[in-house]
Amino acid sequence: MARYGLGLATEKDFTEALMGSLRDPRWMMKWFATNHAMSSPIAEIVRKPGRELGEYIRKLVEISIQRASALRENGLDSDPTRRFGEISCRWMEMQGRQLVTLVQNAASARNIILGAITPEDVDRYCPGISATVRALYSSAWENVAGSRKEEPSDSQPVDALHAMYAPYVRVFRADKFMAPHIQKQVNRYGTIVVPRLTQLVGVLESEAQRNTSNL
Repeated sequence: MARYGLGLATEKDFTEALMGSLRDPRWMMKWFATNHAMSSPIAEIVRKPGRELGEYIRKLVEISIQRASALRENGLDSDPTRRFGEISCRWMEMQGRQLVTLVQNAASARNIILGAITPEDVDRYCPGISATVRALYSSAWENVAGSRKEEPSDSQPVDALHAMYAPYVRVFRADKFMAPHIQKQVNRYGTIVVPRLTQLVGVLESEAQRNTSNL
């Protein structure tokens, strides 16, 4: 980046150097330690998508609750959030569209042409993406069909994004609220989702002992 400032490197070189730095947590910590002013804009880059997704989820929950109330009041569906109820079916359709669109956009960004794909294809071949999207929608559903009164937070999309790793590991640490929603998505992979930090060491030791016994 210094060479770019001196006119000795191309813009491509600058971008590659910057992205390389952002991908290296050790370098980032050194950067923040010597230049505190850099931490604020970097933190904003990280937090902004969470706020935007949080706002999207809150609006989605609000619209779904209003729609469910209207269906009940007009006698069109006495329990629209039950399994196969009007809102429940719409919610599942939204999840499916989100999964397919996300994968198609990611492929397009890399000049990969996909044929017709289904949500089930994403579940099978992209388990990390599936766990992320489905865990987020599952957590928000608590506000629509469950008893949760607290609005979905900006951290829920971020916690769900972390779940992208969950299908590929044996033990996964998650936020207490998000843990059961992530666990539902990764049961078939044998992943253990740990909801409390205080439980993590015990679970890891237990798994290490189990693996040793199986050798």
